[in-house]
Amino acid sequence: KQKKLYDAAVAKGKNPKSDFNFFQIALTHVWKKLSEEDKASLRATAARWNNEGPKPEVKARLAEKHTAKKLADFAQEMWLAMGARMLFFVSFKRPNGKIACTQLDFNDTLGNGKSY
Repeated sequence: KQKKLYDAAVAKGKNPKSDFNFFQIALTHVWKKLSEEDKASLRATAARWNNEGPKPEVKARLAEKHTAKKLADFAQEMWLAMGARMLFFVSFKRPNGKIACTQLDFNDTLGNGKSY
């Protein structure tokens, strides 16, 4: 199926070599096959997510998986742009329902910084 979509994109003069380009081509292909009812449901879900964010269980899974990386990237951005050092106290609900609390300190990885 992927090969077929890839070949069709090349035949149309598109460059599906980047992941994003290929994703858009595949997404358009899938979207065209959906019923109007399915499209309306997906639009409603997108609007709800844009207003409220994902469901709590999804937020919990995302928080556990991505919080440290996102905050490390933010700390580096603040250091490079403003010379600001950051120390984070983070709390979020884990997928098991328990609250996680931790301190994140990336200062020893920025410039000549030391951890607090």
